[in-house]
Amino acid sequence: MTLIATIDPPTRAILANYTRDVESAPWTALGNASGFSGARLWRGQTADGRRLCLRAWPAGRMTEGRLRVIHHAMARCKLSFVPELLKTMDGSTWLDVREQFWEITTWMPGTADFHQKPTDARLFAAMRALAEIHHRLRPAHPVVAPCPAVARILRAMREWRDLIQCGWKPDYDLPLSELIHLYARRAWDAVAVNAYSVEFSLAEWE
Repeated sequence: MTLIATIDPPTRAILANYTRDVESAPWTALGNASGFSGARLWRGQTADGRRLCLRAWPAGRMTEGRLRVIHHAMARCKLSFVPELLKTMDGSTWLDVREQFWEITTWMPGTADFHQKPTDARLFAAMRALAEIHHRLRPAHPVVAPCPAVARILRAMREWRDLIQCGWKPDYDLPLSELIHLYARRAWDAVAVNAYSVEFSLAEWE
């Protein structure tokens, strides 16, 4: 029996929107794979050897408009290090299930271990790759508009400010490892001290 039989029914229902080879491929759950987006990931491989990634964006943290921009950019890049989007049988590149977005892309091999193995060559390669993406996505004519990333950061800072003002703080009594508590305290101290200054600094760019 393949791993697809052990996947929960909601995830199996998502895969049913794709071609049979994708739906019937063995899939392995990866959690969030130590990423920062909050997305849940699964790795699969079709019978012909295609390696794929199923992603469930965190509910409420990805909008259809933002995802449309991301997918449009991915389709325009056409670079070997940018994953390709798979289409559903209806021709869409994502699925919206109760305000949670799902997508499947080709799997990108490699390990995010720069901090363990930092070199100038690797850093320069990453910067060249980023520059190439920006070059491919450069608009034909200059566009002047508020930066979406600034708006997202300001929204996050204001949410933190509201939490701070209402007296919320992390529960350090939870039975977690000492390392997690250490990082949580450092993060909380940084937010509590810098939230206002970050918001003030970015306000003029809103």
